[in-house]
Amino acid sequence: MRDIFQYIKLADVTLREGRQAQGFAMTPASCMSFMRLIDDFGVDIVELNHPASSSELHSFIQDAIALPGVQAKLATHVRCVRRDLELAFETGCKNIHCYISASRGGLREARETFKRSVDDIKAVSDECLRTQANLRISFEHTFALDLDFLGDAYLQLADMLAVSRLGFADTTGSCFPDKVLDYVHNIACIVPANIPFHFHFHNDHGLAAANFLALYSIADQLQRELVFDVSVGGLGERNGILSFGDVLSIMYLRNKKELERRFNLQSYKELFDFVRQYVNGNNFVRRDPINPAAFTHSAGPHLKGMLRDGSYESIDPNSFGMRAIYNVINSGTGWRGVKAWIKESFNCDIKEESAKCVAAEIRSLTAQHGSLHEHELEHVIKQYLE
Repeated sequence: MRDIFQYIKLADVTLREGRQAQGFAMTPASCMSFMRLIDDFGVDIVELNHPASSSELHSFIQDAIALPGVQAKLATHVRCVRRDLELAFETGCKNIHCYISASRGGLREARETFKRSVDDIKAVSDECLRTQANLRISFEHTFALDLDFLGDAYLQLADMLAVSRLGFADTTGSCFPDKVLDYVHNIACIVPANIPFHFHFHNDHGLAAANFLALYSIADQLQRELVFDVSVGGLGERNGILSFGDVLSIMYLRNKKELERRFNLQSYKELFDFVRQYVNGNNFVRRDPINPAAFTHSAGPHLKGMLRDGSYESIDPNSFGMRAIYNVINSGTGWRGVKAWIKESFNCDIKEESAKCVAAEIRSLTAQHGSLHEHELEHVIKQYLE
């Protein structure tokens, strides 16, 4: 059984994906404390945040990298565009997690976006090799893409020296294990075994743990490293993502002795309790379609997708008497979501440039203070409405 464990790596994304959860806010100081705890637990990778979101997050990543004694690999998370990649290099971080935007099922758009992304990767490849940075490239909505296109794209990426890992993201949490396994088996047949696969499973339909178990069960057949994004309490957009609780429970049943060798399980309760104190309300529980968080969208790309075609909801909230909520108070918010939120809340339009200024100020303030009070948000917005 230990042979299976050697292929499994865990990447904590609480400081990035988790901070997109409704009601979860941490200051830079609390994030540093969290890093100490998660590192003591023994996770393999800690994903910090988006250096392109604000100068405060850019500085935080640099401070985090300078934190002495951290054993885990530290990573940033950026769009696969040249400017974001350059900002990631500036932080000094050696592990850069990049995602290629793609709407669900939009093959033509995916091809065009992929071509631009490849051009941007090539533009920074010398810098990547010089700094010995590791790039993980993934598509949003991976399992909604045409499999032949995905195979060609990932084979091309695997041949690029700058790319060290390929990612698979179930961005809406609606993919069943049989389809996950089909995609993974097909890509594994054409991509060299020395290229690890990295998975990001949302849990909108309770499928995250099922998909983890399906891949865990065939890890010895794949004979390659498998990295899984996890967060404390499953915190993340909408109904969250794959949780430490689910992963540890499954691994415990499979091989308790090896799990205890890999991780400091005695420290997990302290880690869990630490995170829980920064969660406002009842969102630190198993998610449910009637929980407002299930249809709450926070990150800029998610809000953009919702406004464009609703691509981040596979269930119509109206079916449960609910509605979509745009949460713009977070360190990854985007101007389109801010513009839509202002229209809904104040019944007035705001110019694009003003919306961008509001979004930038929100990102900066939340990066510094963790959250904003309603009156503080209104003060920021009214400066640009008057």
